[in-house]
Amino acid sequence: MRETGNVGRRAFLKGGAVASGLGVAGLAVGAPADAGTPKSAAGPKLAAAVVGSDDPRYGDLIVGNNARWVAHPDSIVLAGETSQVAGAVQQAVS
Repeated sequence: MRETGNVGRRAFLKGGAVASGLGVAGLAVGAPADAGTPKSAAGPKLAAAVVGSDDPRYGDLIVGNNARWVAHPDSIVLAGETSQVAGAVQQAVS
């Protein structure tokens, strides 16, 4: 195979792989130890919001991804924690 200039295809690809590996290694070395761990949000925990049919947000919340099916629940609970979801489900089934 004919080479153009001083750099052949294999040398070019090999050089790119080495440069890419150095770039990844540089990022890994320069990253702080806790870079992958999410920071918890500090602050007060909000209560679950209950949206009834008289609330202006109700119309937007009853339509999901499938516009052919629109729900008409008595209320919608906007929960921010698992315990709030569990409480809403318990209330709904009782």
